[in-house]
Amino acid sequence: MLLIAGGGLNATIANFSTNSPFNPIEEFRGAYRCVAADLRNANGGDSSGPLEVERPWDAYTTISSA
Repeated sequence: MLLIAGGGLNATIANFSTNSPFNPIEEFRGAYRCVAADLRNANGGDSSGPLEVERPWDAYTTISSA
């Protein structure tokens, strides 16, 4: 199950337990594999930038070796 937290660019996995009516990860973990989106510009998220402005979507999908 793909989970996308509300909050725009402040969409962190923590929003599922703090800003939603229920925590979908806890609710569905027994029946589904839950995959949560981590937006690169999310405040408090684990991703880092910067994006390459000349190729933003390619840079977003490139796998980093770091």
